[in-house]
Amino acid sequence: MNKKNFLFYAAITLIFNSIIFSQNNYFLIRSGEMWGYIDYKGKIVIQPQFLQASGFSEGFAFVKTGTLEKGKTYRHLVVNDKGYVNTKGVFHSITGFLSGYDEAGLFHEGRARVRLPGKGFFTNTKWGFIDTSFNEVIEPDYFAVGDFSEGLAWVEIKDRFLFIILSDTYGYINQNGRMVIPCQFQNAGNFCEGLANITLDN
Repeated sequence: MNKKNFLFYAAITLIFNSIIFSQNNYFLIRSGEMWGYIDYKGKIVIQPQFLQASGFSEGFAFVKTGTLEKGKTYRHLVVNDKGYVNTKGVFHSITGFLSGYDEAGLFHEGRARVRLPGKGFFTNTKWGFIDTSFNEVIEPDYFAVGDFSEGLAWVEIKDRFLFIILSDTYGYINQNGRMVIPCQFQNAGNFCEGLANITLDN
């Protein structure tokens, strides 16, 4: 195959894949203060009803429901619930009275990071992971976490005594929550093509 034919077929493949990608994805729209979703034809598939919303990833989008309170000189968003909406518009809450999570990320490789609220002034919030059935698969034990990439996610462990930070290190866990690269770095990033950026000794 000569170069001209290769470029032609590469362009066709790219266009075809872009169309398929668009047909299977929804896009954010905003009406007033509320967010919803349209398909690639511009048709509203999920009515604007969320105070905050993300794009879809692995069939789910992270959204926040609530109301808009208006005063004479202010507009205040009141979040009532947080969770995920699927492509059919079905909402699944991840919050609850004295339970649940207060923040979350998108799904990557079947896992989404979720944050457990702190329970006191000196108690840190903790991050863990749920699966696409919204089951907790990795307990919230970490000060911060990254999204899964190539089977691994970075985690940050920060030990404190009151306001004094005794140690602050990064390592990597697998999808079962097992630490496969011990916490030893000053910073860490996601894996891409077998490599991840880290900071060590500045």
